[in-house]
Amino acid sequence: MTDKEYPILVLDLFEAGRGQSFRVTASELWSIGANLSIGNIDFEEFADAVDGDGVFRRFPD
Repeated sequence: MTDKEYPILVLDLFEAGRGQSFRVTASELWSIGANLSIGNIDFEEFADAVDGDGVFRRFPD
C-alpha cells in the first residue's frame, strides 16, 4: 500500500488458467480490464509481459 505504483493482484479465474496471477500498476489496470473484456488480448499475454519483479507496467515497445 505504500508503493507509489500501488500494484494490484490480477487473478485468472477461468478454468483452464485458474490460479495464475500477476500484479499490475493501478494506472494500467484499465488496459487489462478493457482488453480482456473484448477478447483483444488474453491473460497469458499480459502475464508474459510483466517486468522482472512480476508487475505489469505496459507492453514493451
